[in-house]
Amino acid sequence: MLSKRDIHAITLYEFKWGTNATKTTQKINETLGEDFNGSLKNKERGRPRFVLYNNELRNAVEANPRTSVKKPTKELNVYNQPFQII
Repeated sequence: MLSKRDIHAITLYEFKWGTNATKTTQKINETLGEDFNGSLKNKERGRPRFVLYNNELRNAVEANPRTSVKKPTKELNVYNQPFQII
């Protein structure tokens, strides 16, 4: 089964030879067949992202606007963690 990286490499190769995305997709489908059921979606890995609501961060920054971003993230327990602001 081809990985997403393999598909990307094939697409780049075909692009360099002047083949557009539609024709490249047709070539891949012809090669793999119509019954190809491989998934090219990204797989979840690692720990889940911590969700930080925007108003929590805003309140922490507004309480002391002269502080750096490090201090509010430490106070909200998201320091050195990937987080998503909603």
